[in-house]
Amino acid sequence: ISLAFLLVVGLVHRDVTGFAPYPAFRSLHMTALDRAATMMTEMPRVARLLVYPAHLSGDYSPTDVLIAHGLDVAQLPGLIVCLGVLLLAFAFREKSPVASFGLFWVMIAYIPVSNLLVPTGFLVAERTLFFPSVGLVLGAVAIIHAARLYGRHREQRTMAVAVGVVLGLGLM
Repeated sequence: ISLAFLLVVGLVHRDVTGFAPYPAFRSLHMTALDRAATMMTEMPRVARLLVYPAHLSGDYSPTDVLIAHGLDVAQLPGLIVCLGVLLLAFAFREKSPVASFGLFWVMIAYIPVSNLLVPTGFLVAERTLFFPSVGLVLGAVAIIHAARLYGRHREQRTMAVAVGVVLGLGLM
């Protein structure tokens, strides 16, 4: 029944997601690759907003965002962020399942509004980061807890310095 419903909705609206694509996606006739590449340039900003939500904006318009036309070196930081979170989620699976769960939560909660699978009506919106931030907090608390439980004094200092560096970078 659900598949039949989605088929009918897709035939009537030409889109089963219910989103009206962002105007830049329509007016520039961007392909799915261009849309995903544009969002890869925005992934570092999304990661920064998740970790340290300073300098919020009501609208991330095309003048504020680099609209991509094909693959470029500008997407490399976003690709590193996405692959890094995925690799960390798999790496923590055995030692810290809660941290792994939290990182998977971030990915699964953000993917519907990320413009990677389907076009949405916006590029970046802080309101879409509330639900993924729950997973980030779960992962961070689990990692800090594991470091305090199993870490030696030197490793605990290293963890404190790493957290300080991340927070310092977030202030920029």
